[in-house]
Amino acid sequence: MNPSLLPSKFWLLLVSLFLIFSTKYVFGNSFLSCSYRPSCGSIQEIGYPFWGLGRPESCGYPDPGFELHCNRGVLEIRIKDATYGVLEINNSSEILTVSRIDYGDGICPTPLINSTFQNSPFQDNGSSIPIWLYYDCPTVPENLTLTPLVSNPFECSTSDRNTTGYYVKGDFRGTPIGDYLGLCADSVILPLSITEVGLFEGNRPDPEALEEAARLGFDLVWSANDTWCHECLNEGGECGHILGTGDLICYNSTSSPGTSSFYLRYVC
Repeated sequence: MNPSLLPSKFWLLLVSLFLIFSTKYVFGNSFLSCSYRPSCGSIQEIGYPFWGLGRPESCGYPDPGFELHCNRGVLEIRIKDATYGVLEINNSSEILTVSRIDYGDGICPTPLINSTFQNSPFQDNGSSIPIWLYYDCPTVPENLTLTPLVSNPFECSTSDRNTTGYYVKGDFRGTPIGDYLGLCADSVILPLSITEVGLFEGNRPDPEALEEAARLGFDLVWSANDTWCHECLNEGGECGHILGTGDLICYNSTSSPGTSSFYLRYVC
């Protein structure tokens, strides 16, 4: 045997052993990390598809929209441009109940941000209805009569002036009322639960009732290949994904590549 080959074989063996043991450590550690079920406020035992609060991103579904934060005991999630308080997580029905954080103290927040769920993992499940809020509206023309549906004014006060706004249920675009509302400086679409919309209709058509309905929140459904991950969890594993590829992965306490306890599912 050529003695000059011994050092290279020795280093090759060391590198191979390092890769084997470090890989087993990484995947075993992933199981421990993903086993962690944090809590925030009244929301307990938070797991897949969500991450954050000490759960690594690889322990959630491969979409940044599932990241959670705990802010002074309030569980929060950011969907597109708006931040929501999480009121309930129902994993069995895959429903997230949320309310707008910025509308928790009134209906005149700054800045004004629309609720939108386009190209996000969360969608309306048909249990909410959009409410249009118009801000800083001009004086109503004398030749225009507002219908009862648009006769719900509210005041927003700033350091230098007070402005008038309106909240309406329905889209008045293409009508004289819609033309008038289009002259308002800003508008926001705010989803509310259908069951709570009645709070500010009928007996209580006032801004305080609208604020109460906004605090009670509305439901969103999510889609995160939960069926496959439920199978992983039922087998004692922890579901997550490979960072960079998005492949779903099932870990258990002895997971390592090449064993039956470690398996992937490609995420389209």
